[in-house]
Amino acid sequence: MSDASSKIESILENITFSPGVQGVVVCNTDGIPIRDSFQDVDRSRAIALAEAASELIRGAQQVCALSGSAVDCLRIRSTSQEILVKSNGTYLLVVIQEPSE
Repeated sequence: MSDASSKIESILENITFSPGVQGVVVCNTDGIPIRDSFQDVDRSRAIALAEAASELIRGAQQVCALSGSAVDCLRIRSTSQEILVKSNGTYLLVVIQEPSE
């Protein structure tokens, strides 16, 4: 494993095991998951979250394009969970966590 790969794995592990975090998905902007922390054998949850995050980022980018700004992070909160989506233009980092009070 290269030095960059081990650094990325370390960062993902730190996020995954942070208090309140339920899961992490790394995907491309097309919504195809590359890495996730879910224990599901069939990866259905990771796939669904990656697709939803991709669609949300694309929609937000279209809205922000009207004002000439860019989207690099989204935060969606419900009573049961909070979803954070961070984009660097090529990849998306999706973090699912328990909402804080």
